[in-house]
Amino acid sequence: MNFAHVHLLLNHVPTTLFAAGLVLFLVALATRNDTLTKTSLTTFFIVAAVTIATYTSGSAAEAMLRGTGVTSELPPDVVSNAILEHADAALWASVLMGLTGFFAWLALWQGKAVRRRPSWSLPLVLVLAVTSFLAMARTAVLGGRISHVEVRDDVVARHQACLALVDEEVKRP
Repeated sequence: MNFAHVHLLLNHVPTTLFAAGLVLFLVALATRNDTLTKTSLTTFFIVAAVTIATYTSGSAAEAMLRGTGVTSELPPDVVSNAILEHADAALWASVLMGLTGFFAWLALWQGKAVRRRPSWSLPLVLVLAVTSFLAMARTAVLGGRISHVEVRDDVVARHQACLALVDEEVKRP
C-alpha cells in the first residue's frame, strides 16, 4: 500500500460519511432531536478532521503518479490539468469542511458549557454543511476525471462520436 492508495481510500469519507451526517442533521433539525443533533455535529467534526488527511495525501498520490524519474511524466491516461483542477477544488472544499467542523465543534461545546446554543449556531452549521457538501461533491467528480477516463468530457465526446459513426454504418445497407 502506498500514499496513492491512502488517498483513494480516504477520499470517499468527505462525501459519503458527510452526506450521511447531513441527512442526519436535517432529520435532527426537523424533529428537534438533541441526540441526533449532537451525533450529526460530531460526524461533521470527525469528517473535517479526516478531510485534512485526505487533502494532504493528495499531494503524495500525485507524486506516486508522476514517479521519481527525471522527467516526472504522468501515465498516458492521466491529464495534468485534471489534477490541478481537482487540487484547487479540494483546497476550497477542505477549507469549507474545516469551517463546518469548527462551527459544529463550537455548537457542541456551547450545548455543553453554556447549556444553550445561540440561535445562529445551528443555521450557520446547516449553511456551511450544505455548501461544504456541494464543494466536496464537485471535488469528487473532478478527482474521478483524473484517471477514470470514462467520466472525462473529452473521452465521452469521442465515444459518442464513435457511436454515431457506428450508427451511420449500421443504417446503410
